[in-house]
Amino acid sequence: MLLGASANDVVASSEHCGCRRRDGSIPFMTNLAGGAATNAGIEFQQRVGAWFAVAMLTRTDVSYLLELEAPFVVETVSWETAASVDDLLLNSKDAAVFVQAKRSIDLSAVETSEFRGVLDQFVCRYLGQNPSEYYVLIVSPAASRNVSGVLQKLLLSIRLNPGGYSGNPRSKQEMSVFATFRQGLEASYFEAASRRLTEEEFVGICSQIRVVSMGVEANCAEERSALTMLQSLPHARENLNLVWSAVIVQSLRYATGRFSCVRESLERIVFAGLPVPIPDAVNDGEGIQLELADSPSSGREVILGTLDGEPKLLYVMTLLRFNEDGSRRSRFEGGVCVMKSGVTVQLRRRTATVAGMIRYLKENAERYRAFKVAIVDSDLNESADRTPYAEAHSIRVAELMRARARKLICVVCGFPVSARDSEFVEVDEASKEHQVGIVHSRCVAPCHRVLGRPQGELFEKHPLLVDFDLQLWIEQLRRGQGLMASLKEKNVPIAHVAWDPNYLPGQFGFCMRFKMESGTYRYAAKRGKVHRFRKSKGESAVAEMTAWLGRAATAGNPLCYTEDGEFGTLSFLLMLNRSGTPDRVLLVEMVAYTAEIGVLNDVYDNHYAPLCVLRTVSEEKEIGVGSCVFLISDPLELGRFIKNWRDAGVPVDQFRVDVIGDDGEFDAFLREILGQGREAVIDPLFDLKMNPISGFPIEPMPE
Repeated sequence: MLLGASANDVVASSEHCGCRRRDGSIPFMTNLAGGAATNAGIEFQQRVGAWFAVAMLTRTDVSYLLELEAPFVVETVSWETAASVDDLLLNSKDAAVFVQAKRSIDLSAVETSEFRGVLDQFVCRYLGQNPSEYYVLIVSPAASRNVSGVLQKLLLSIRLNPGGYSGNPRSKQEMSVFATFRQGLEASYFEAASRRLTEEEFVGICSQIRVVSMGVEANCAEERSALTMLQSLPHARENLNLVWSAVIVQSLRYATGRFSCVRESLERIVFAGLPVPIPDAVNDGEGIQLELADSPSSGREVILGTLDGEPKLLYVMTLLRFNEDGSRRSRFEGGVCVMKSGVTVQLRRRTATVAGMIRYLKENAERYRAFKVAIVDSDLNESADRTPYAEAHSIRVAELMRARARKLICVVCGFPVSARDSEFVEVDEASKEHQVGIVHSRCVAPCHRVLGRPQGELFEKHPLLVDFDLQLWIEQLRRGQGLMASLKEKNVPIAHVAWDPNYLPGQFGFCMRFKMESGTYRYAAKRGKVHRFRKSKGESAVAEMTAWLGRAATAGNPLCYTEDGEFGTLSFLLMLNRSGTPDRVLLVEMVAYTAEIGVLNDVYDNHYAPLCVLRTVSEEKEIGVGSCVFLISDPLELGRFIKNWRDAGVPVDQFRVDVIGDDGEFDAFLREILGQGREAVIDPLFDLKMNPISGFPIEPMPE
C-alpha cells in the first residue's frame, strides 16, 4: 500500500501519534482549508500542487528539488488532506512527502506565528515515527531569506554532519536563525509530547525536514520547468500553456474538494478538451524514464558464438543458468563462455531470452550472411525461470533496473543514452562487479547479458534528441538560464550577448555593498551572483562607483535599483517601466564577502547555462555554418531549428546533442571555440538565403 494513500490512513496516523496539545487540541487542525490565507498565498499553493501534478504526469524524478537521497517519482497527489501537514501529500512507491506551501513566511518561535504552526505540524507527523516520510516547507522567492536561504542551509549542514554540526562555523545571522528554529521546534515538541526534545530526536526530525524555494508564478523558473516537462507528453507540445493552465485549475478544484488524484485520472481530465484525445493506456516508459517492457528473465542463458576450429559456424545455445546450490553453471569472462561441460565458446552475443537473440540476428542478418547458423536443441522450458534462485535473481535485477531507469547514462562509456539504439544489460562476468544498466547498442560487449530494449515515449516523440541527458537538463534549468529568461521576456529577435573571458567566480574575499534609501542593502552582482573582488580591485571599483554616484546625484539623475534588481540611473529605470518605485543608492562601500551574503543575495546558479551543442557522431565536431557554432536554449524545439537550418542549406547529418550543464563548462567551451578563431550564436534562425532572422550572437567583452 502506498504511504498515506488515503485520507483515512492519514487521519488514523495523526490520531495515534500522540501529537495533541496538552489542552487536547490538535495544532492547526481546526481549519483544514488553511484559514484566512491571502489570494496570493492560495494561488501559490495551487501552483505548487500543479507543478507536482505535472511531475506526476511526466514521471519525473523530483528528488533533486526536494533534496532527497533516493529517487522520488510522484504516484499520487493529495490536496488539503486530513493529516497534520495538510496542504499537499505526495506519494511515491517507497516514500511520502508532506508539504506545507507558504508564499511568504517569517521565521518566528512565537506560539501564534505561522512558522511555529508549521513546526507544530511537522512534529505531529514525526511522532508517528515513520522514517519513510519527509516534511517539506515550500516557499516562494518572496519569503524571508532567513527561512528560504539560511534555514535551508542549516538543515542541510545537520544532514551532512549529524554528529558534529554544532561545530560548524556560523555567522551571527545563522546563529540567530538556528536559535529561533530550535526554540520553536523544542516548544512544539513539548506541546505535542509533554516532554523535552532530546538531541537525538532533534537531529532525527531535522533529517526529515526540508525547506524548498519554488518560483512557480508566471515566467519564473519552476513554471518554465513545468512547461519543459509537459513537452514530453503526447498532444501537449502544441498546447503547453493551455495544459499548464488546466492543471492549475484542477489543482484548485482538488484543493477545494480535498481530493487525491492518480496519474491516469488526471490525464483524462486535463487532456479531455484537446483536439486529439490521449489514449486510455499510458506506456510505462513515457516521460524521461526508460523501462523494459517485460520483467527480466533470469533462469537461462542464450548465447551466440563459435567453437575452436569452426570460425564460420555460429551456434545458438540455450543453457540453464544456475546449479541447484545457486552457483553459476557457466563462466563468462573476456568475451568467452566456458560451459559446465568444459566447452569454450567465443561469444558474439548473450541474451536473456530466445526472442532477444532472434531480434539480434534479424537486425544483423547482413553482418552474419557469410556464416552458417546451428541451433542446439534444448529441453529447457518456462520452469527454468521459476526456480527459487532464478526468481530471487529476477527480483534483484528488477530493483537495480528501477534504480537505473532514470539515470540515462551508459554504464560503459559514461555518455547519455536515449531509448533509440540502446539496450538494458546485466553485467555478469567473473572478473567484474555485478550491475544492471543502460548501454548504447555500440557499447554492448559479448559478455553483456542483454535483457531487452528500453522504451521511452519522450525519445520516440523527439527522435532528434539522440543520447540526450534530459534529467540533467531539467535539474540545471531550475536555477539557470538567467540571461535567456531576460532575453525571452524582452522578446527581441536579435541581441548581442556579452561574455567576459576573464570572469573568475568565487575567488576573492570582498564585495561591493550599496546602502539604499529604503534602509536595505544591495550588492554588486555579476551573472546573477554577488560579485567578489580581491581587495585592491574592490577599493578601485568602490572609488569609481562612488564618483559615478556623486556625478549622478549632482545631475539630478541618481543611481537606483528596481524591485527586480535592475540597476542604473533613475531616468533609465523609469524608461524600462518596471513595477514599483526605484530605490535610490545612498552609499557605496566595500565589505568582506561571507557565505551568508551569497546565500541571501545570489539570484540563480547559472547565467548562461544550461545550453545544448550539436556534435557530429563520427568526428565530434560542433555543428554550425562557416566558423560559427550553433547553440540551442530549448532542446525540445530542436526539430524546428534543424528544419530551418536544412531549408537554408546548412548540412546537418548524424549528430548527438550534448548538454553544457553549468557556466563553468560554458566558459571552457567558449574559450576553446574563440581560441580556434570561431564564434558562437544561441538559437539562430535564417531565411532561405541564409540571412539571420533571429538569434543571440555571443561577443567577448574587451580585455
